[in-house]
Amino acid sequence: MDQPYLVLIAPRQSSPEAMIVIRGYISEDSFTTNIEEQWIKALRNAGWKGAIYHLWWEASSDSLWNVARLHFRWEQVKSRAKNVGRLYLKQLISTIPESSVSLIGYSLGVRVIYYGLESWLESHKRLNNTIFLGGAVRRNKEWGSRAANLTGRMVNIYNLDDNVLKVLFKLGELYLKSPCGLKPIKDSHSKIINIDATSLIGTSDHSELEYLRVLRQTVGQQLW
Repeated sequence: MDQPYLVLIAPRQSSPEAMIVIRGYISEDSFTTNIEEQWIKALRNAGWKGAIYHLWWEASSDSLWNVARLHFRWEQVKSRAKNVGRLYLKQLISTIPESSVSLIGYSLGVRVIYYGLESWLESHKRLNNTIFLGGAVRRNKEWGSRAANLTGRMVNIYNLDDNVLKVLFKLGELYLKSPCGLKPIKDSHSKIINIDATSLIGTSDHSELEYLRVLRQTVGQQLW
């Protein structure tokens, strides 16, 4: 696995805080100008005024659409996301000048964040908010202990009609677990906010751009 890295994609406007964008399975694809502009536009429209960084990480070189090998490939991809969160996330964030950061993850990027939060108190950076878009992580994990490390809130955007999470996630998990991008996080904690975006997104194939499209109506109204 190639080492992850951070790239500044938009300088701050007024807020001294940094937002780290962590994408999912397609994270290893080139962060095209169009996708970069979509993220910047969505965050700015939602009210974000700080710097915006993109965390590149290598998810996998193979397709998850081969159902016969899905569980095996899924376990490999999950392991990579876990390692990026545990081994690299804090180290990379320590290199940026901003002393306060927020994290926004899409799909498997939420898994990167989950494991990056394990020992965040050891970091000298203040962690404000975390935002999850269609998270491909079990909703019954220990989210409360992660939320306790935040000075702000943990906002989980889910869609009951996300077909990829309904089918491929559950196939990969052998139908034993449900993701936080499909249903609310189970842990009850004062800092955890679950937002049902089903009426805004509707039936979808886990489209990254669809989750960005509703950022203003969901996250923006809660945080900025």
